[in-house]
Amino acid sequence: MTSPVLYLADTLIDGTGSAPQRRGAVLVDGERIAAVGEQARAAAPAGVHVVELAGCTLLPGLIDAHLHLDGWRSLNRTDWVLMDDGLRAIDAAHDAARMLAAGFTSVRDMGSVAAVSLREAVRAGEVPGPRMQVAVKGIYQTGGQGDRAWLPLDMVRARESCRLADGPDDCRRAVREMVRAGADVIKIAASGGPRSMVPHFSPEELAALVDEAHRMGFRVACHALGAVAIRNAVDAGVDSIEHGYGLDAATAERMAQRGTFLVCDLLMRERYATRGPAFRYPQAEADAAARALETGMASLRLAHEAGVRVAFGTDYGGQPILPPNELADGLLLMIEAGLSALEAIRAATATAAAVMGWEDRLGTLQAGRLADMIAVSADPLMDLHIVRRPVLVMQGGRLIPPDVGTWPREAQVPSTHRQGAMTLPMAPVEQR
Repeated sequence: MTSPVLYLADTLIDGTGSAPQRRGAVLVDGERIAAVGEQARAAAPAGVHVVELAGCTLLPGLIDAHLHLDGWRSLNRTDWVLMDDGLRAIDAAHDAARMLAAGFTSVRDMGSVAAVSLREAVRAGEVPGPRMQVAVKGIYQTGGQGDRAWLPLDMVRARESCRLADGPDDCRRAVREMVRAGADVIKIAASGGPRSMVPHFSPEELAALVDEAHRMGFRVACHALGAVAIRNAVDAGVDSIEHGYGLDAATAERMAQRGTFLVCDLLMRERYATRGPAFRYPQAEADAAARALETGMASLRLAHEAGVRVAFGTDYGGQPILPPNELADGLLLMIEAGLSALEAIRAATATAAAVMGWEDRLGTLQAGRLADMIAVSADPLMDLHIVRRPVLVMQGGRLIPPDVGTWPREAQVPSTHRQGAMTLPMAPVEQR
């Protein structure tokens, strides 16, 4: 049994949205936080081991509430379908370890082939990585988001991280299949991608998906872009809107009234726009990503002004344009959209925990919570860039080595994906 440890820092941000505490202190006993602030100093037993973090700020561990830990090493979506499953799992495990080292102690995976196995390996302590909630596969309509229509239908059904469903009865069956496969959350799509925003699923199908998930005790995360699709999803009773590009003011007000979360994921669009062409991503698609980013920023602004609870996500999947140690840069885009630094941190801690239903166990530095915590070298409210470089990462009371998941490896511009001698054509980027 481990002895309590008292961590002292110049500042403490507890994740609740409260003002920072000066002379920060957290008493950790085993895997949980025993006390915080002056109570931590008072509760510390005589002779307790003290860790002085001079000049530093303590924060809750970060949470990415929308990603796909699937080991993608290409910007070509055909590659994502055809890549070797063994290599996919190895790369996903590597990414998970690097995310943990970067301060992300929990994540919500919105559909990936490797997710369930990776979640179990992390739980068992076989590989380092964030705590995971997984959707297993997204549930989409045939010909809709996630259905790579340029590939044979049987291949998509067998290889893609989606379950195609049509009609209310099949939608209910799809929810049950995801639960059977080990899902923690049900992921659906009520629209296409940022370039089309065409509504998907009929109202009857959406109602069946949400009703079946809620009946079985599972939350529903809904990919929805465009005002009509977002409104349809909110009216159907989904728990969170994923992406939310194209949100209008009336629907934002409705989301705030109903308590529907927005999981905002601007960073991947920014990286596709600015770095994609260096990785042989077509310039026209990079330009489309830039336009989508502008739409997403405007939607986040509307949501924030309306009082919608906003959680942080990245849509990261392993692409070489976004190393895991840069994921916290998404917080900077939230500030550009009008959030304060404190609000952005809350989006990546307490609110992200709430969208996962884990607010009673993590996401804040409070007594009784799991000891998921990071320390950064200065005050992040003055310079949020430093959050991407934590000097301490703790998960469940265990200190994480700073080099976990790293080895000499630089991102390369791929001539092909790693499929032997196979050369794969660049796939269409968005479902129309």
